Amino acid sequence: MKLVKSQKIQSWQSLFLSRIDLLPDDLNKINILRSRVCELEKQNKVLKNKLSGQESKVVKDETVKTISHKDFYKSQRWLKLRFHILNKHKRKCVTCGSLSNLQVDHILPRSIYPEKAFDENNLQVLCKECNFGKSNSVY
Repeated sequence: MKLVKSQKIQSWQSLFLSRIDLLPDDLNKINILRSRVCELEKQNKVLKNKLSGQESKVVKDETVKTISHKDFYKSQRWLKLRFHILNKHKRKCVTCGSLSNLQVDHILPRSIYPEKAFDENNLQVLCKECNFGKSNSVY
């Protein structure tokens, strides 16, 4: 008798599964949702690190280490890159053209995209006022 019930259950399961047809659009939506979940998990991890007073940083060998916000901006690697970016952009704010109170800004915020921390293409020169207005926005 148990064997018969088990067979019935299996046949119902196979019948049910055979009736589920996913359209290509559905599969695309599933893949988009999966990637979004991964992105949100990554952002959640970064925010947890930030709340604990630590942030992630990409170092020369591309491994992720934990470093404080203050230590990042004091590192030799950051200071050299900052100097290079200031000179590359002629020490001028890319938004308003100001020549004073200049800062090197991460276009994609370092708090959300730590892997872009030392990416030269992710850096721009902004004056203090423009950078303050930008905050963690992307532009």
